[in-house]
Amino acid sequence: MNASQCVRCGAPIDPAKALYSEQGLTCEKCHADRGLAELEHKGRRNKGVWIGGAVLVLGGGGVGAFFALRSPDYEAMAQRHLAGDGYVELALTKDAGKDKQGAFTFRAKDANGKLCEGTIGVSGSESSASYIVFAECHHDEAKCTAGDATACVELAAEAAKRDPDKALALREKACDIGSGSVCNDVGVAYAKGEGAPKDEAKGAALFGKACDAANALGCRNLAISRENGAGVKKDAGAALVAYERACSLGDAESCEEAGVAHTKGLGTERDPKKAGPLFDKACKASVKHACGNFGYILAQSELADEVARGQTLLEEACGRDEAGPCANLGILLGKGKLKGDDDGKKRAGFYDKACRLGNAAACNNLGVMVEGGQGGRVRDLATAVTLYDQACTLGDPTACFNVGTMVKSGRGAPRDLARARTAFEKGCQAGDKDCCDAVAKLPKP
Repeated sequence: MNASQCVRCGAPIDPAKALYSEQGLTCEKCHADRGLAELEHKGRRNKGVWIGGAVLVLGGGGVGAFFALRSPDYEAMAQRHLAGDGYVELALTKDAGKDKQGAFTFRAKDANGKLCEGTIGVSGSESSASYIVFAECHHDEAKCTAGDATACVELAAEAAKRDPDKALALREKACDIGSGSVCNDVGVAYAKGEGAPKDEAKGAALFGKACDAANALGCRNLAISRENGAGVKKDAGAALVAYERACSLGDAESCEEAGVAHTKGLGTERDPKKAGPLFDKACKASVKHACGNFGYILAQSELADEVARGQTLLEEACGRDEAGPCANLGILLGKGKLKGDDDGKKRAGFYDKACRLGNAAACNNLGVMVEGGQGGRVRDLATAVTLYDQACTLGDPTACFNVGTMVKSGRGAPRDLARARTAFEKGCQAGDKDCCDAVAKLPKP
């Protein structure tokens, strides 16, 4: 090529007007075209194209360099996420398949020590990731087999819906291992036939195991079984022993029951002095009726301060609408054990309230006062018959004798031998000798 020609187009050029480029002398036109092309290349260098996770940059007359972004470490991301959820002892396995880059299965233990198996899916970048976790957790059966009662109970809870029989067997195993509370619970299931076949004898035996393991509720339930002859021989003395054991283990309601037994002589000699501390313990635990019962014992003490305390406890219990304490206040006032009722009005008031609360003896005693016009009450034989009849219906045999006597003679109600017989027979069935004698004296129907 002539030295005075353009190296690009070959056109002759004036050396004085020639322009220089990296290839040599260039005419003005070609030089101008080259500048435009370089501007176009520069524009393309600023435009990135995403290809396969890296940026391809175009530049010059060909392909430029790849600036690769690091691919997310899905396994590490999955491990961090599961650890954050409280899983420990984690074993992660990647799912096979090219479409499952962020999919894993795992085995681990959760925060409660349960063994868990599941899957986790991870997508997105480390700074903006999404996770989908599915897991099923269960307690370790090996621990139960090795004698861990708690593990057996936890396994039973898991099996309760899908396999009730297995759940029951696991709970019985926990009982055999020595869990008193579980023995009691399983005993209740058998005694009631709820969650187990109804078997009162097996229930009572389990209550015995629970009591032997120092479970207070087990001892109380054993006492109830013995008291009622449910699955075991009916034995008030053995029931009292179990109640006292339960009381010593902290069951306040059993203290109340043991106190009642000593007060009434159920399974033991009647001994209010032994009952007092038992009622006191139950009263301090706010067991219903315990404070009133303790008050009744204290009110019969020879010590003035104990009498005063007893009266206070009785009045407080009556104020809570407990019928027994209201009736006992009336009885103690009538016997002169408590002071402040010279005309009998307070006594009649306590009987009235107790009767309205359903106390049979109070209805009968109020009937006696109304029949005699005592305690400020107007003498009213018809009302007395009504009160006696109410008390008889509630189970007071003395009241049955009273109403029978009045209707037999036509006092306060029309003479009615059939009604009298019904009342006397009811009292006789309750063990009242006077009622039995009265039935024998009535003419045969």
